[in-house]
Amino acid sequence: MNKFYMLVGLPGSGKSTIANEINGMIFSSDKLRKELWGDESIQGNNNELFKELHNRIKSSLKEGEDCIYDATNINAKRRTAFLNEIKHIDCEKICIFVVTDFDLCVERNNSRDRKVPYEVIKKMYLSIDVPQYREGWDKIIIKRNLIKDKDYDIFKYMDYLNTINHDNPHHLLTIGGHIQAVTRHIINSYKLIFAGDIDRLKKITKAAFYHDIGKDFTKTFINKKGEETPIAHYYGHEHVSAYMYCIYENQEDFDLYVADLIGLHMRMFSHNGDREKAQEKIKKLVGKKEFEDLCILNEADTICS
Repeated sequence: MNKFYMLVGLPGSGKSTIANEINGMIFSSDKLRKELWGDESIQGNNNELFKELHNRIKSSLKEGEDCIYDATNINAKRRTAFLNEIKHIDCEKICIFVVTDFDLCVERNNSRDRKVPYEVIKKMYLSIDVPQYREGWDKIIIKRNLIKDKDYDIFKYMDYLNTINHDNPHHLLTIGGHIQAVTRHIINSYKLIFAGDIDRLKKITKAAFYHDIGKDFTKTFINKKGEETPIAHYYGHEHVSAYMYCIYENQEDFDLYVADLIGLHMRMFSHNGDREKAQEKIKKLVGKKEFEDLCILNEADTICS
């Protein structure tokens, strides 16, 4: 059976280096830009670009070739949509999630001839979805790239977050104080209920401990309209938090389920007024058990302000 690999990661994460280490035909969005428009930096019509790229991949897969899809691929819905396009092609579908420290991505990007603007990389960071098996993968591989000599002690980082005020009326505690309060609430409220399923309690608790660690990076006093406000906003912090969990959690204890709880926890709050409809949509996406775990996290997140 031939193999289909999709690289997922931020610009500068090292995707192309990994792609070149795999045996197979590489399909690169950057190289196709150069082919179509003469320069990798020209954005052109992205719909046209990816339609052509996808058609080439599907054609090669049908011919029995091993194919490597080298692009950022940060959006879960788009990944799922493409996997649905190739679901009738008999191939092993492998996701390689390249988790590279954001600062290292920026450093590598700045050393390149063709630089992606910092704001573009940041925007991707604020919206990247950690891959999940429900998208249609046979295998998900995590490749981490950390900064040498940087201290990735999550408890030291939590001490730092204890000093950062929320500056938002929804939270009276500091960022770190809120995170720890949510974690304690879940342990104290559910340790007896989950006495027979300690592993499940550990996963929810770990998600609580990491769920807001991306808030310091995302904190801004500019709202979505571009206006300055007296209160802070944290747009996309759930995506950054899930990514940082992938960075900070040691490889032996890392769990995609925990990353999913972190990345989805803000979707439990409806910003369009129909909370029930929003939550039904999440339940359909993740299933009854994970939805219940998200409800537990959401309850604690709401109570421990």
